[in-house]
Amino acid sequence: MIVIVPACISLIINFLVYSHARSSTQRIQPQSITSQLHNETTQQPKVSRRDLNLFRQMLIMFFLFAGGWTPIYLTLVVNEFIAVPSLATSILSLMATICLLTDIIAMIVRDRELREYLRERIR
Repeated sequence: MIVIVPACISLIINFLVYSHARSSTQRIQPQSITSQLHNETTQQPKVSRRDLNLFRQMLIMFFLFAGGWTPIYLTLVVNEFIAVPSLATSILSLMATICLLTDIIAMIVRDRELREYLRERIR
């Protein structure tokens, strides 16, 4: 239950961001493939490279989140029934923190405007 709620919230927010970005892409640069069936012209939306990159980034971030935090939450549940060594809990907590840091680094690496802003601020 503890892992499911944050994962669902993350999925919902990612879906809203993706749908907003996709609608923005279609407003700014409508791309479509025209196909003709029985003398009728139908428009089939084409998925842009930008949308695919955004979707890939969201999947990476979600799996990093789930992969980093699921073991520590499962350890806390198992700890109610079986004694789990504190070293194991500490290692899993460190793993969750590293996954969170990796998520942040992935966002910085993928966002060109943020990278440029950070370069200006550091120099």
